[in-house]
Amino acid sequence: MRYDDDDTGIHSLISKLKRKLHQETKNKVQNQDEPEDSNILNATYDTQQQVARYLQVLGQVTGSGNLHLDNGVCALYDGDEEAVIIEAPKKSDNIILHCLTIRLPGYTQVDIYRELLMLNFEVSVMRGCWLALNEGDLRLCYTQEIKLLDEQSFTNMILGFMDQVTYIKQLVSEVNKAAS
Repeated sequence: MRYDDDDTGIHSLISKLKRKLHQETKNKVQNQDEPEDSNILNATYDTQQQVARYLQVLGQVTGSGNLHLDNGVCALYDGDEEAVIIEAPKKSDNIILHCLTIRLPGYTQVDIYRELLMLNFEVSVMRGCWLALNEGDLRLCYTQEIKLLDEQSFTNMILGFMDQVTYIKQLVSEVNKAAS
């Protein structure tokens, strides 16, 4: 699934989503006598079914239409650039988020890889994410247990990851320029 935000930009969309989620959560709490998933931590989940449900909500909240998994993957784009790739592997209790930060094709300098991967030890910078190399691409990655999420926390996680991608892309670009 492809999501293009031509009119307002990704940061404006994130602000809009946060306001709408806050209001929907407030309404849900006011109209709810008892929690739907009172035993959420002990429940057994089919990861792909859960993610598919959460993607439907995310699509409604963002106005991006019917978001869905295709072979366990949903890709959201901002124009021609990846915003986030969401993967829900079968037989896994985790979902994986990742996004391209920079292409490093043909780099033979080990120093650039070392500098970039050393960022993984900067916990306050990475905020639970990590950088990984994949066929010449440097990707920002994150994983989360699906049973710890609900619709709102899933959407917040996606939006937070997209913010982190923007920040890390700037940082990676600076490191790459300094190494060149």
